[in-house]
Amino acid sequence: MTQTQFLIMLIAIIPLLNALTIKICANSQKAIDVFSKLFPVLYFVNLIGIYGNLDRDNSYLTIVESIRGVSLSFDIDEISLKFLFGLNFIWLVFTFYSQRFFAIQQTKNVNGLNVFLVLIFAFINLIIISKNLLTILFFYNCLIILSHFFSLRFLHKSETKISNIFTFCSISNLFYFSLL
Repeated sequence: MTQTQFLIMLIAIIPLLNALTIKICANSQKAIDVFSKLFPVLYFVNLIGIYGNLDRDNSYLTIVESIRGVSLSFDIDEISLKFLFGLNFIWLVFTFYSQRFFAIQQTKNVNGLNVFLVLIFAFINLIIISKNLLTILFFYNCLIILSHFFSLRFLHKSETKISNIFTFCSISNLFYFSLL
């Protein structure tokens, strides 16, 4: 495994680790604050490391390959790196400013909301670095399912009809892409 492949693996798992640490450290708000700010900064440092090594060695990572061409793999090129920097900027802004906003709004279940939003960032990250269409569709379907649970948990009761329409559209989209 080359240095670039290792950095790609870190970029793929850092947002997932952030969601996991928020869930594990649910009782300690101080630990959640530290880890929630640490992981986006580590992600940014890894993006800078990939930017320096992008042209030197292999910028792809294959996790599982069942048959030739059908694999779960990640690839980073120049345009995906620009999208990753943009996603990291949004993640940093969300991380540093959302805690104050939630405190002002006196939002209940802030940790649950943070876990969902970090998982949304994680799946968008995995969609951006996906190498083939199968991997993109897999993580896109995971994002749709996560969005469904997000809407069920955090939308108000008066918005259940909209949630039902969203659920129908999401499931029909899943079936359509599964047939491809």
